[in-house]
Amino acid sequence: MHKMLAARRIWRRFFGISLMTMLCGALVAQAQGTATLSRADQKLVVELAQANMAEIDAGKLAASKAQNPQLKAFGQQMVDDHTRALQEVQQLAQAKGVALPAETDSKHKQMAQKLAGLSGDAFDRQYAAHSGVDDHQKAHALLQRVQARAKDPDLKALAARLMPAVDQHLTSVQQLNAAIKGNTASGTSGTAGNTGGSAHPATPAANPDTSAPGAPGMAPVPRGNQPGTQPGVYPGVQPNLPPAAPVKPGT
Repeated sequence: MHKMLAARRIWRRFFGISLMTMLCGALVAQAQGTATLSRADQKLVVELAQANMAEIDAGKLAASKAQNPQLKAFGQQMVDDHTRALQEVQQLAQAKGVALPAETDSKHKQMAQKLAGLSGDAFDRQYAAHSGVDDHQKAHALLQRVQARAKDPDLKALAARLMPAVDQHLTSVQQLNAAIKGNTASGTSGTAGNTGGSAHPATPAANPDTSAPGAPGMAPVPRGNQPGTQPGVYPGVQPNLPPAAPVKPGT
């Protein structure tokens, strides 16, 4: 009887030790499977997050304050696209154990405050030139730097996925910026197609090239014609058409 009890105790101890060994091995394997980014790669991830948060903040202002209808639509598109891009960055950061800031840094905050204090044509010019053109040029350069210098393959792949959409944004806002500058120089309103009752074609940004592929997680900028709209006009933005000719009696 005593021998049986002793054997059971030995078996229980052996089983407990084996179970602990298995659990420890699983934890070690899990830890080894989670990639740890270098400090340089962590900094790049934070920069990507900051850039997307800044575009979201500026886009919200443009969607509510822009006078030019195409610029207003572009601002909303930036909110949508960069929100999705930020979510991808956040998912990567979580998988790699990188802590991201909850808001933009002081430099981006100052730029947003300056933009928020403007209105009318002044707002349109500032947003198109700086939040639009300048910031997307910087975003393009950042993504190039990530692809060239990052060590982590997942981070490099993310930058490659985001690049086409950023380039589409840059092309569109460059065209919008040129149109806004032209309207300002000629003394006309910043709203395309609203000049004294004559019909004007929309700015080139409404119909950019559609050949460039979009990036997963980031919808492309609206381009081409949508059902129920006229060529070059964003959905919901009515062109300034000339008045209809009067109907002659008896016809």
